[in-house]
Amino acid sequence: MKQASARAALYGRVSQDHRGGRSVAEQETESRAACTLNGWTLAGTYTDNDISASRFTTAKRAEWTKLVADLDAGKFDVLVLWEPSRGSRELMTWAALLDACRRRKVLVHVTSHQHTYDLSKPRDWRSLAEDGVDSAYESEKASQRIRRSMNAGAVAGRPHGRAPYGYVRRYDPATKALVAQEID
Repeated sequence: MKQASARAALYGRVSQDHRGGRSVAEQETESRAACTLNGWTLAGTYTDNDISASRFTTAKRAEWTKLVADLDAGKFDVLVLWEPSRGSRELMTWAALLDACRRRKVLVHVTSHQHTYDLSKPRDWRSLAEDGVDSAYESEKASQRIRRSMNAGAVAGRPHGRAPYGYVRRYDPATKALVAQEID
């Protein structure tokens, strides 16, 4: 597939948006610049903000679903991601995407790598497949750390999450330690 004048689809995602969409906006800005640099026309932009792509989430990524449908429908020639983990942190989902891109002859451009991968080339496929393993592994490690921290908090008697409706938490002003959880 010829790269110049190709139709590009941009996908941006962040698990937890603490900055009001800034991260996905920054991903999109860099991905649009990559399209301009490569002479690709924009065929679509897909954004799932504040949604995890790990196996631990129950949230559905509506834009991801649209992206995959549009990929299957042949609506673009290049998929642009800021980094592979933006696509998925679930190995089977990532592998299915790579297989679909290879079948449809869709290139994958990773903006943070400054590289366009042609999945018909075994070395390019392997690089992205390894990135998928790394992304899934990072997700598993993060889950393990979170569970360890939650267990330690429970053992120490610290509540998890926000105060329940109708309650307020009182903290010691000097130590910041939880003093009480009271009816509000």
